[in-house]
Amino acid sequence: MFDVLKQSVFTSIGLASLTKDKVSDLVAKLKQEADLTEPQASEFQEEVDRRSDEARKN
Repeated sequence: MFDVLKQSVFTSIGLASLTKDKVSDLVAKLKQEADLTEPQASEFQEEVDRRSDEARKN
């Protein structure tokens, strides 16, 4: 289920326009609502940051 949620976030959000603070807020909210573990939340945060950086470069 988390994978589906994760893909939805990546496809529905313009990652290039998100600031690091907004991403952190989003991850915190998802952690609480999706009952993510700390490692899952950290991994998700890193992946969103990486994809956001890549999107900005393109």
